[in-house]
Amino acid sequence: MSDQEFWGLLEAAPDAMVVVNTDGEIVLVNGQTERLFGYSRAEMLGQGIEMLLPERFRVRHAGHFARYAGAPGMRAMGSNLELFGRRRDGSEVPVEISLSPVRTEHGLFLSSSIRDVTDRKRTEATMRMLSSLVESSSDAIVSYTVEGAIMTWNAGAEAMFGYTAQEAVGRSATLILGDADSDVCSQLDAGNPVRLLETDGYRKDGSTVAISLSVSFVYDADGAKIGVSCIARDVSEIKRRQAEAEADRARLIAAQQAAHVGSFEIDMRTGDRWWSAEYWRIIGVANTQPASRELMLTSVHPDDRERVEAVWLTLDSGGRASDFGYRIVRPSGEVRWVRSLTSFEYAEDGSPARILGTTMDVTDLHLADVQRREAETNFQLGFNLSPIGIGVADLEGQFQRVNPAVCEIFGRSEMEILGRRAEDFLHQDDVGSISVASSHMQSNEAETAHVEKRYLRPDGVAVWVQETVSFVPGLDDGAAHLFMQLQDITSRKLAEADLEYQAFHDPLTGLANRLLLTKNLERSLVRAKASGGQVSVLFLDVDQFKVINDGLGHTAGDGLLVQLAKRLQSMVRLTDTLARFGGDEFVIVCENITRENTERLVERIVASGKDPFVLEGQDVFATVSVGIVLASADEDTETVLRNSDAAMYDAKNRGRAQAMMFSEEMHTRASSRLDLESQLARALDHNELRVYYQPIVDVSTEGVVGFEALVRWAHPIRGLISPLEFIPIAEQTGMIIPIGEWVLREALAQAQKWRTEIPGAAALSISVNFSVLQLQDPDFVAVVADALTRSGLAPTALHLEITESVMMNDIEAAAETLNALHALGVRLSLDDFGTGHASLGHLDRLPVQTIKIDRSFVGGLGGENPKAASIVQAIVNLARSLDLDVVAEGVETVEQLLDLRRIGARLAQGFLWSRPLPPQEIPQWLMRASGRAASQAPDAKRPQPGT
Repeated sequence: MSDQEFWGLLEAAPDAMVVVNTDGEIVLVNGQTERLFGYSRAEMLGQGIEMLLPERFRVRHAGHFARYAGAPGMRAMGSNLELFGRRRDGSEVPVEISLSPVRTEHGLFLSSSIRDVTDRKRTEATMRMLSSLVESSSDAIVSYTVEGAIMTWNAGAEAMFGYTAQEAVGRSATLILGDADSDVCSQLDAGNPVRLLETDGYRKDGSTVAISLSVSFVYDADGAKIGVSCIARDVSEIKRRQAEAEADRARLIAAQQAAHVGSFEIDMRTGDRWWSAEYWRIIGVANTQPASRELMLTSVHPDDRERVEAVWLTLDSGGRASDFGYRIVRPSGEVRWVRSLTSFEYAEDGSPARILGTTMDVTDLHLADVQRREAETNFQLGFNLSPIGIGVADLEGQFQRVNPAVCEIFGRSEMEILGRRAEDFLHQDDVGSISVASSHMQSNEAETAHVEKRYLRPDGVAVWVQETVSFVPGLDDGAAHLFMQLQDITSRKLAEADLEYQAFHDPLTGLANRLLLTKNLERSLVRAKASGGQVSVLFLDVDQFKVINDGLGHTAGDGLLVQLAKRLQSMVRLTDTLARFGGDEFVIVCENITRENTERLVERIVASGKDPFVLEGQDVFATVSVGIVLASADEDTETVLRNSDAAMYDAKNRGRAQAMMFSEEMHTRASSRLDLESQLARALDHNELRVYYQPIVDVSTEGVVGFEALVRWAHPIRGLISPLEFIPIAEQTGMIIPIGEWVLREALAQAQKWRTEIPGAAALSISVNFSVLQLQDPDFVAVVADALTRSGLAPTALHLEITESVMMNDIEAAAETLNALHALGVRLSLDDFGTGHASLGHLDRLPVQTIKIDRSFVGGLGGENPKAASIVQAIVNLARSLDLDVVAEGVETVEQLLDLRRIGARLAQGFLWSRPLPPQEIPQWLMRASGRAASQAPDAKRPQPGT
């Protein structure tokens, strides 16, 4: 072949032709190559053929080319190498490459025929997509030959007719169409494609299925018929729904006739209208003329016509169905209110085909609604503007509606009240009482009931309310409810309370007067009889009140009584009755209190006389004498008060600041006291005295640091006798010196035993009280030194305690003895600090290392007395500034302990941890105490102090 012939063939080729030498360099290209790749001949000649390929294919193509070029006897490779070509602009095109050798007079070359297969690839993708669509369609898509033999069968056909493709292909179309196949063929032969023909299809199991058929011929490129395409859709559900719709329509028409509701229909394609006879009657026009929109709009009230016309224009455009009311004017001039409801009926293609509607004469309902709204408006005005709280609640008492007055009464917003009951806002003292609402709910009574209650606002203010509740039965099957009226009667109740207060309280001190005292005592005795308990009654009288009253004047006397009343109030419980009996006499009534606690209360009352009263700018000391009666339930109030008064006078006869317990015969008591004196003298010899020990703990860790020794008298007949009863006798008779020495030696020996025998107790200290007589005894220091030597206890482990008031009687003598004790190494404690009228300037002159805060101050901690914490804080600060340790006495509650921790007190003792225990119980108690973690807070459930 000549070069000219070869070049002619190359240019005439329909594909891009690229000729390369055996090195892969382009030596010749045709015009189709320039058009396909966008390069000019000059740009391609001399370049490697791989320039026409994307980089990812170049290595692969180079390998193919090398293998082909190196193969002997080369021949055409065929069109089986599919790659992507790379155009000059960087875009890619799918191509198919065929290689063939070309032998010319210039030698051997390789010719590459490159075909753009973009259209073929697109066609293949389209065919795959169509095949996927056919296979995934829920419709049965079947093709068969002109002669009727089934050729294709998709999954939809298999699901619809039950035949698999293997079972159906090759069989006649009558397999599924039955006799309908001949009708389909006739129409097709007549040149009429079948569209949406509804017929029955036949399933494999012999049943039929309602189908909609679309069938048409398939033609080849020359227009010859080569087959038939058939699409069948299951319309069984549509048929069922149509049947149900027809039945519903029939029922609806019947219901409209019975209800005298007019109905209408509008064909949206033709505009034809149909009105029922009732519709004609409603608009008041005879049906002698055609139904039309103009006739309908003519009957509409002029003021509503524009709005109604707008609704119909929306319906005409296929807008949403509507429900609208308007007025019509009958030819007679009568105005009626009607309500029209419309809906659409849709064609199979989903477009709206008809408008269906009803029109009802609602004039009577409209007038009734107008009257109802007027009534509701009037009610709402009265409801909202009423000064009395009004609420509507369900039978559970939960508010459904409230007016502003209710919100003001409860001090809450409407949202905070709705859904809640009035009981939810009750004052705590009224919680638990049966509400009027609850009683109505239970009885379903229709009458009105009244009750007065207190409610608590969020700010803590109590509001008295007169509550009126009426049971309202449900009407027309409506739910029954409660109608509640709440009237704020706080002002009236406060006035009543003020009058009652004045009738039952002393105007000077604010305490209960004799009338209220008598009533409360009578109630206490009745409750004691029911419970089997007793009532403690204390009768108090101010010692030498007449001297103070006459010396400083009645104003000062009244001031003393007022201050004493406040002091007594700080000592009694909220449940106790403190009353001014008259003049300078006071009475305290205590229920549910033991004898021991009564005695402790009396101790605090008597000891309070050590604190001065500030009268007319000067400190005045005044004490009280106390008569005590432990009343039984069988006694009357007059007898109890008379006996306590007699006991008080007996106490006054024994000196100031005394307390006496009443007995039937006072001389019996006197003789009993003489007996105690004589028996006390033998108590030591008869081994009747006992030493009990109360632990002293570290406030921060609750670890035990020591014990206080407290003497008890185990009388062979009377049992344990309180120190309050025999210690004063020992003081007066001088027996306190041998008793005190015995207690000292017993306590030291016991402490040393614990320190050596009990693990972890080696650092325990022991505190021992001593009296003024011991302080005045010239041998006292020697006795202490001897007792320490005999016990083997380190002097620093002994704490000697003396009350502040005793020491202040002779400060100079006390300082001398205390300095001698301090020289021994003994630690000294000032007991009942704050009650002995000591000058703070004396503290730096005394060798004391510890001060013990009196229980009267500690008892006010934990919220009992807001000022108590300040006093205790001041004492702790004072002690810290003087480098003194502090022990808080009488800690009885966890709250007091927490306050002491906050204040910074280091040590404490009291019933919170333990009452005084006999020595044999101490080891076991210590074992339990040591198990408590140092950082553990006190147990809030720990029992409160007992007897």
